Amino acid sequence: MEKNAQDKLENLHDQLSSIKVPDEEKQKYLDEAAEAIRETLNEPDSRRQKTLRGQLQKTLALFEAEHPAIATGLREAIDILAEAGF
Repeated sequence: MEKNAQDKLENLHDQLSSIKVPDEEKQKYLDEAAEAIRETLNEPDSRRQKTLRGQLQKTLALFEAEHPAIATGLREAIDILAEAGF
């Protein structure tokens, strides 16, 4: 994974880790997405990146309407993974 892509994923991880939402189920999705990003950055293999992309897409579906800032970061990460072929 390119350095620029890694930096963007690091930024998204930091953002997701700092966000707190009142809905416990949505918070769980954010926490799991942040953890999946961290795992992918620590061990970047193609299987993990494909799993991450799917997880980010599910999280995006939950937050797209109510939290546009979160959705923007998630879309960027999904695009990064797609550009890398995942």
